[in-house]
Amino acid sequence: MITRGANISVRTYEGGFEYAGEDLSIIHTGEGFVQKTSTAFVYNYYLKDHLGNTRVVFGEGSGGQLVVNQTTDYYPFGLEHSSGLSGDNKYLYNGKELQSEMDLGWLDYGWRMYDPQIGRWNVIDPLAEKYPSYSPYNYVLNNPVRLVDPDGRSPWGDVVALARLFLDYRNDQWNFDTEIGGFLAGEPKCNLFVYDILTLSGQSPGRPNEPGRTSQLRGAEGKRPPLASQWADAEFEIPGWIITNSPQPGDVASDGNHVGIVSGSRMTISATPRNGVVENDWGFREDQSGTVVFRTYNQESQ
Repeated sequence: MITRGANISVRTYEGGFEYAGEDLSIIHTGEGFVQKTSTAFVYNYYLKDHLGNTRVVFGEGSGGQLVVNQTTDYYPFGLEHSSGLSGDNKYLYNGKELQSEMDLGWLDYGWRMYDPQIGRWNVIDPLAEKYPSYSPYNYVLNNPVRLVDPDGRSPWGDVVALARLFLDYRNDQWNFDTEIGGFLAGEPKCNLFVYDILTLSGQSPGRPNEPGRTSQLRGAEGKRPPLASQWADAEFEIPGWIITNSPQPGDVASDGNHVGIVSGSRMTISATPRNGVVENDWGFREDQSGTVVFRTYNQESQ
């Protein structure tokens, strides 16, 4: 850590331990952190919102009562707009560490530094080819209320929110008329759309198909994502995904020929051959009754 003037301090990170110079300073826990003082270990606890933003830091005061040490509110892209108490915790927006060196105000996500003052990264996305219609400096596809980026590489969050970002969107990843990495021109790629969205959300169905099973593949080598016919096959096991008779938003629907993501009451989002990514009543139409299989995510079944 660099400070103004001639003084330079060194901070070392070893897993969940932080050292100031050669002295232990902080131990991170699942619920907050332990701060080492000259005489004791002081326990601090976080209250976070749905995005992992640290809103309150509290601990135990004299006499055993609860003491609030720090409160922080944020604008949508992470800039602080109020702080009721000024504690010394630096793990704030998305739980990332604020870099106070030279008053830059960046947040350390691991792969990249993020600047909440402008809502952009300071270098390009290492996975920029996955989002060709977005700036490689964008933060969570410009949707910070629903999505987060765990390590600076790719957004993560609500399945439906991610799918809706691509409505009316056409790109080479799901283009029906283009041969892409082994996906032949004229072949449906709805299963690839579902696979990509679920993978972004942290609910990847895996790649159960060995090379050579079908002409479809994701890349030139390696296993392939589940096909629409496999999503609809109750006997086919897809890791993390089980059959359900009560579909909810974020579930997967398939009739064996097409597959999409349930987005609301009797609605789905899917990649179609001619119209790109659309949201409609496919999967819930009267003439489809009894022909569509729904799956829901169950982490314990992975």
